[in-house]
Amino acid sequence: MKKDDKISWVELWKNELNDADSIVFFNLQGVNANSVAVARKEFRNEGVRFSVIRNLLFKRVINGTSMEKVRDLLKGPNAIGVYNDPVKLAKISYAISRNYKFVIKGGYADGSVMSAEDVIATSKILPREALLGMVLSTIDAPVRGFVSTLSAVLRNLIYAVKAIKDKKENN
Repeated sequence: MKKDDKISWVELWKNELNDADSIVFFNLQGVNANSVAVARKEFRNEGVRFSVIRNLLFKRVINGTSMEKVRDLLKGPNAIGVYNDPVKLAKISYAISRNYKFVIKGGYADGSVMSAEDVIATSKILPREALLGMVLSTIDAPVRGFVSTLSAVLRNLIYAVKAIKDKKENN
């Protein structure tokens, strides 16, 4: 890579990381090029920016930023996935890493470094819509219980009146 290409690559990634909220790092040791190419297409289809990185150049990208904490993850052959939503990135990364035998090394989200276990745990979080549904169900439960109780009282009153009516008709 020529020096001008390296400079433009560093600038490109600095701009890319300014817009991103989260990164997942992958260890590519033992992964063949075909798997990387197919995985890249899958990441792209999901809207995730996926790239094999050069550690030295990436260290220049993160130098002087809050992402400098991830330097320890930059050993060996690496690739990164970059996206705005940490949960969605973790879900996609975990699924694709299982399919193509990538090893998740860790990640970065909301100003902190995540271990591989943290990324996997984040991938198991329910989607936003499901969490909102659970909250609304919890809020709705007391009201539903109150309405059910009131209707039970009215239902029992109707049964009692009907029983009295049936008793008087039979006598």
